[in-house]
Amino acid sequence: MKTRVNLVNTVVKEIVGEDVVPLVALLKGGVRLSEFELAKKIDKEVNETRTLLYKLYEANLVNFMKKREKKSGWYVYYWKFNTNMVEHLFNNLNTKHLTELRKALVRETETQFFSCINNCTRLDFETATTLQFKCPECGGAAEQEDNSEKIKYIEQQIKNLEDLT
Repeated sequence: MKTRVNLVNTVVKEIVGEDVVPLVALLKGGVRLSEFELAKKIDKEVNETRTLLYKLYEANLVNFMKKREKKSGWYVYYWKFNTNMVEHLFNNLNTKHLTELRKALVRETETQFFSCINNCTRLDFETATTLQFKCPECGGAAEQEDNSEKIKYIEQQIKNLEDLT
């Protein structure tokens, strides 16, 4: 199993995006921070910080508490990272990736592929016959492809993901 930090970063990058990782690093400490404090610490505008926080919120990776400021009467939102969701989201991502890889494996094992000699395109048998085994882009010949390495690679990816679950 990945270290906790790597697990969090993997989930955040995959679900929300790389640009949110610095924000998450600040929130993982368990302390609630205002969007103003967070914006200052990551050197971004408050509105941009809010956008990142909303992305995390939509993924259920943060929660907030709002308090009315006495001086101004405005609400200030205090954000906290939701560590309980990370493993659940990680497992969901793995399940999704496994499903996609298994579909790709079935396609690779059950379909005969043809590639252009100039590496322009990759065609399945039906398309290749329709095009008379000629590349639709350059007109070069389409030859039968040996996809055994691709199949091995997909099988290894499946094994790796299954080992994580």
